[in-house]
Amino acid sequence: KLDPSNVDAWNTLAECVWKGGRLSLARGCLQEALSVRTNTESLCQLSMLLRSSSDSADAGLIFESLRIAKEAVALDVRCGRSWYVLGNAFLSSYFAGEAGVSPVVGGWSGGGVAGVGDGQPPAGQRIDHLRASLK
Repeated sequence: KLDPSNVDAWNTLAECVWKGGRLSLARGCLQEALSVRTNTESLCQLSMLLRSSSDSADAGLIFESLRIAKEAVALDVRCGRSWYVLGNAFLSSYFAGEAGVSPVVGGWSGGGVAGVGDGQPPAGQRIDHLRASLK
């Protein structure tokens, strides 16, 4: 109420009410933050919120979550959290029956950014192998 243009305040409020189980209010807070300024934090939270509020029968929300996650990555391709959210959105869309969706087929490639979509890491960075252990 003190500063409605404070995006961080909207994001924090959304997180608090989301943890309290008020998903529609949290969604409204995130949309308000995005109306003030498009930012990766709000987009990532909104993408996660849509996936958490959707049931397995509602592929529309999952597809919307994927679209928003792509928008977050396009806004800042160097943001690791955006890539993490996008990966989870793709995984959710796969299990929701959208198995044919891929970054290229879905209408999004790296946008010509070095290291995105060309199989090469960004200049000066080293990509290690991902390791997982099963117990």
